[in-house]
Amino acid sequence: MDLFVWAIKDAVENNPDIFEIKKTKNSYGEKKDLFKLKKHNCEYSLSDQEIESIDFVIDVTKDLNWSEFIRLVYSTYPVASSERYTNLNLKEYALTYDRH
Repeated sequence: MDLFVWAIKDAVENNPDIFEIKKTKNSYGEKKDLFKLKKHNCEYSLSDQEIESIDFVIDVTKDLNWSEFIRLVYSTYPVASSERYTNLNLKEYALTYDRH
């Protein structure tokens, strides 16, 4: 799991034109970084199904703490059915999942 978190942190830090990092504290008073996408003058073209999927994920996860969120991620079909530290081919997993 650490590899995933560090990869995201590196991507954010290496793209300051796209992301901003806000230093803050968690509910226990410990330091944490919030990664935010900067507003851009670009348009996104998402299908209704993509918007519905994104809204669903946000709705399901918005009130979860970090541990609950990670537990949910690890329980998903692609993550639960693959070896640790391997790349996930989500299209392949979606096709396999649809066949079951």
